[in-house]
Amino acid sequence: MGKDAFDRRAFLKGAAATAAAVIGTQVAAANTPAQAAASNSDGEKPPSRDKIISRPGSDFMVDVIKATGIEYIASNPGSSFRSLQESIINYGGNKKPEFLTCMHEETSVGMAQGYAKAAGKPMGMMAHGTVGLQHAAMAVYNAWCDRVPIMMFAGNFLDAAKRRPGVEWYHCVQDPAALLRDFTKWDDQPLSLQHFAESVMRGYKIATTVPMGPVLITADGVLAEGSIYEEKKLSIPKLTLSIPPQGDSGAISEGGQDARGGAKSGDPGGSCLSLPRRHEAPGRAGRGVERTGDRYRRPYEFPHEPLSLPQQRPPLVGGPGRCRPVA
Repeated sequence: MGKDAFDRRAFLKGAAATAAAVIGTQVAAANTPAQAAASNSDGEKPPSRDKIISRPGSDFMVDVIKATGIEYIASNPGSSFRSLQESIINYGGNKKPEFLTCMHEETSVGMAQGYAKAAGKPMGMMAHGTVGLQHAAMAVYNAWCDRVPIMMFAGNFLDAAKRRPGVEWYHCVQDPAALLRDFTKWDDQPLSLQHFAESVMRGYKIATTVPMGPVLITADGVLAEGSIYEEKKLSIPKLTLSIPPQGDSGAISEGGQDARGGAKSGDPGGSCLSLPRRHEAPGRAGRGVERTGDRYRRPYEFPHEPLSLPQQRPPLVGGPGRCRPVA
């Protein structure tokens, strides 16, 4: 946050203090002398309802998310991750990650799926407890089938003693990730801030390792809203990524020469080259199609299964064994 930037958190803190002072003055004026005397004789101060934490755990969570390089987090706002949303906007400056407000969780996951395919890297998504994850379920399944990485965060209050009456009891559970476990690559429910840092880095690596897929990390509301204790002992692990498997460059060059020779000799086997796009890094197969399309000045279609590319003939579409010319 720049020096000239408006400090929203300081403004909110000042507004809350001013409101508390006004309310306290009104209450004191309304008390009768007898009530005031009784209060002074007891020597007890009325309990304060103010809850202003200058350095909540969600600030550290934002630092961890920033360390992964995630640029956007799409979400339909919910109370279970209210502190994390506040930290993204006020502490993190709403930049890398930027909070994108959505009208539905399925939309949030769909945006993350498309972003991963276009940008070649994952973006974030946040869901509110059990109801948010259920709304997101269909889109998460689509991302799982499409083999794209998504960093998903779910708000939850695991400690029942810390839940407020009403919504937090209805929407919080012991294991929220169980709703999506059959079609997510990995999930975790950190119980400390250091655990959260380790899980985010591990989850990012797992999500971006082929075959890629969405991962889910539960962001506990008690950790996010509570103060950070012994911050000097906290650390953000270094993000390490897996190197995608690839064929020997010499063998690939030799195979390309054989394919070109077969096409020139009229061998039908040289007419198509199949690339299993689901084991490619996101965006890589699409860029290859664009380069080939530019070369032949003809459009290509994207089949659901392996992608077919022509060598020396007009562009073809369809899976192996069923190639047909583009109309």
